[in-house]
Amino acid sequence: MFLLDEHVLENQLDKLIRWHFSVKKIGQGIVILRVDRYDAAEYIRRFLKHPDFNTHRKRMGWIIEAHKTIIKGMRVGNTKEIKFTWQNI
Repeated sequence: MFLLDEHVLENQLDKLIRWHFSVKKIGQGIVILRVDRYDAAEYIRRFLKHPDFNTHRKRMGWIIEAHKTIIKGMRVGNTKEIKFTWQNI
């Protein structure tokens, strides 16, 4: 399945569906997990409980790369990377 940003135009989404691609439109916020696949649920939970990302509003507009030891991210439209530490959650 391909997850598309909310800004993808409907006619573009329709084309992909007609071409038999499985697609879903999501809100603007992407998290890439760079952890062992057997630990994915734990890190998803930790990310969603992180004080900087614990609400939908706080997660909107971020492109996040979550590693085992650190969270890196940048705001959509900005090239400056910001680093966050994992909380004891």
